[in-house]
Amino acid sequence: MLRGSAAAVFILFFPIGSFCQQSSPIGPSSQQTVVSTASSCDRPACCCATAASSGPSQAPWYATLERPDWWVAIIATLTGLAVAWQSFETRRATQAMRASNRATAQSQRARLSIHHEHREIQFGSRKERVFQLFARNFGLSIAEIIEIDTKLAHFGPEVFEHFETMDFADPTSNIFSEPKILSPGDRWMFADLTMGAVVEPGCESETEAGRRIPVWYGWVKFRDFAGDVHRRKFFFMYSGREQTFLEVGPRGWNLED
Repeated sequence: MLRGSAAAVFILFFPIGSFCQQSSPIGPSSQQTVVSTASSCDRPACCCATAASSGPSQAPWYATLERPDWWVAIIATLTGLAVAWQSFETRRATQAMRASNRATAQSQRARLSIHHEHREIQFGSRKERVFQLFARNFGLSIAEIIEIDTKLAHFGPEVFEHFETMDFADPTSNIFSEPKILSPGDRWMFADLTMGAVVEPGCESETEAGRRIPVWYGWVKFRDFAGDVHRRKFFFMYSGREQTFLEVGPRGWNLED
């Protein structure tokens, strides 16, 4: 009876014993391993080994890229960069085209020069000198004259002392009534004065001596083919000795502004 009970107990616990023996072979080193393991987790060595091997595993580095929202963000970023670059290139091309158009307009537009002439005209039994102003288009396209303003003023010799700093009043005599088209190379007489208006009666000696100086100045406004408006200024001073006008004026006059 006792031998049968011992045999039953041996048969019942043999698999567990053999499993633990396979995991921890009998011997001094194995006993030390079992003791150290048991002291660390208070469980049999076989159970601790199994628990350690069943812990959570770390995800690989590329697992984040498998998420669809990351791909949406990457594609949106690349699309935004492409749109921004296209916008930059379009803006740069537009600016280059505008600069080219401005350069073409500047090189091809109308340009005016103003010069004067005088001639003797017969009035009945007497002759009188007449002064005339001419505008000539030396540009490469038409000029549409839209406004002409002139002024005749008389100054004393102090005009030479304050020539560059004197504030000349704006011309108030508008002598133009309708637009005039001036083709390239054409010239057009737009204003005239008689000697009686330039040299006032009774002031002949003072004018000849340079103590009274007639000044004829103003500007011509014109529109070029691009629709831009320009103003060609002119300034002429009368010389009593030469009895004609000279193209002499302060800085900024006899130019286009």
